Amino acid sequence: MNEHIELVKKHRILDRMVVRRIRENPSLMEIPRSNIERWIKLEVEQSMDGIPSDYSLLWKQILDTLPTEKILEILESEDPRYEQLQHGSPFVGILSQDEVRAAYRNGEAIPA
Repeated sequence: MNEHIELVKKHRILDRMVVRRIRENPSLMEIPRSNIERWIKLEVEQSMDGIPSDYSLLWKQILDTLPTEKILEILESEDPRYEQLQHGSPFVGILSQDEVRAAYRNGEAIPA
């Protein structure tokens, strides 16, 4: 199977696990909000032009303007337009490293 397709499938599995976890505990939405604020600050400090990445700016806009359920719908979507958002996903930290490794190793969802 194409490596890119396999990677997209694994990202979708992780996204579904994240969605399930956030639905169980909506306060977890603070993790991506905190991540994106920290990333933007670092990108501004470290970039030559002082401008954060397009992915970070887009995620900030999404997190600042959309209700949680709409954000979760985006994460669950298989719409190719949202595939690019996976490259800079600020949802790091919602799943444990063990859960992420298991999902990548098995290629299937594990209980979140």
